[in-house]
Amino acid sequence: MDLKSAAGSKIVILGAGGFLGLALARHASTIGHEVVCVSRSYQWQTNLLKSGVKCIEAQICDVHQYLSAITCGSSIVYMAGTTDLAKAEQDGIQSIAAHLQDLAVLLQDLADAKIHIHRFVLISSGGTVYGECSEEGANELTTPLKPKSFYGLRNVFIEQTAKMLCARAKYPLCILRLANPYGIEQLEVRRKGLILSLFSSALTGTPAVLRGEGLQKRDYIYIEDVIKYILSTIAEPFPVEYDVVNVCTGVSTSALELVRAIEFIAAKKVNVSCAVGQPAYEVASSVLERGKMSHAFDPSPLDACLGLLWKLLDSI
Repeated sequence: MDLKSAAGSKIVILGAGGFLGLALARHASTIGHEVVCVSRSYQWQTNLLKSGVKCIEAQICDVHQYLSAITCGSSIVYMAGTTDLAKAEQDGIQSIAAHLQDLAVLLQDLADAKIHIHRFVLISSGGTVYGECSEEGANELTTPLKPKSFYGLRNVFIEQTAKMLCARAKYPLCILRLANPYGIEQLEVRRKGLILSLFSSALTGTPAVLRGEGLQKRDYIYIEDVIKYILSTIAEPFPVEYDVVNVCTGVSTSALELVRAIEFIAAKKVNVSCAVGQPAYEVASSVLERGKMSHAFDPSPLDACLGLLWKLLDSI
């Protein structure tokens, strides 16, 4: 995939205030994209990005505050909303309704303004929309969506709403169901994720608690691979009305297996304890099938990326 072929085009990242938004803005601007970030708040320091990145503080529903930044031919990467499952449980149905309203208002205002969108990329959650997965893995075409959490349910409803409204506006839509991204940018935001927490434990002895007795399985994908795939959906031809893709490695790893891998790479002990059980809304086993992604993209193996991440952390 030639990601520089579309360099110079504008990418508007909605909900850019967290880990993924930071990584995408940084990488896209580095290879020549004009980048606009929109978020109600930013966990990272916006002045650390290239001067060509414009950061706007606004609620997604207040489209008038950033509509002028979305010009014809722009691509939108939509990742608005908290990724905190516990908070989504607290807000429940009210949170789902608010997120659907935000998306609907945005797409209606874009249509009313007659702004042609090159690509609308919706970031969804492969780890939650399918619910519990078999060892064969969940695929985009035949696996039913059975979310266990309000966060997963919210993503299912947002996917369906985006399909309907993008079809009306004739916006090419790509839905990316991400596995569990990890990377060095997590140091700059509030939630570090399991892998960074385990590395921190190896470095400082800070205790880490593994839920589900350490047996929870997740598909961990390096953030650079995620960003490259997001940008590939913008750079390459897109002949269909919409598409849904699992962005994953196709390999799931338990928390205890992660601990052993990190101890081997760091040559240090990780201070962990295992908690019995897990919240009812958490998935015990998330196993994703690469499916459509396998034809165009080969993600980096976990061990190699953990080794690279350790070198970066050890040099700080």
